[in-house]
Amino acid sequence: GLTPDNTAEMFCAFRKDWLKKRGGKAGQMSLIKVDGDSMEPTLMSGDLVLVDHSRTSVTGKGGIYAISIDQEILIKRIQVLFPQRKIRILSDNQHYEPIEADPDQVKINGRVIWFGRDMDK
Repeated sequence: GLTPDNTAEMFCAFRKDWLKKRGGKAGQMSLIKVDGDSMEPTLMSGDLVLVDHSRTSVTGKGGIYAISIDQEILIKRIQVLFPQRKIRILSDNQHYEPIEADPDQVKINGRVIWFGRDMDK
């Protein structure tokens, strides 16, 4: 988890047509650095994820989203549970147990649409 911090450590360039193909606009996206091992092996600590903030509804298939719980930003796999009307928050690292929460406890900030990794770690 991360505490929100708007400090820019680096900048990345994305082509507008590439973003548009993915349904987003540059002004509605941000890069977030992954911190911790909860999403390994999919995402590693230090990876960058591109979050589309216009996509705040969880699809039937679920996906990886940036969410906020108690002022902390998490990058997690999310599923909607029907008919329980709950949100299941999953880590890809099997050492972490899934969490079920009421929708009003979780703010969905946007869907992760891309990630990048520094090969010189």
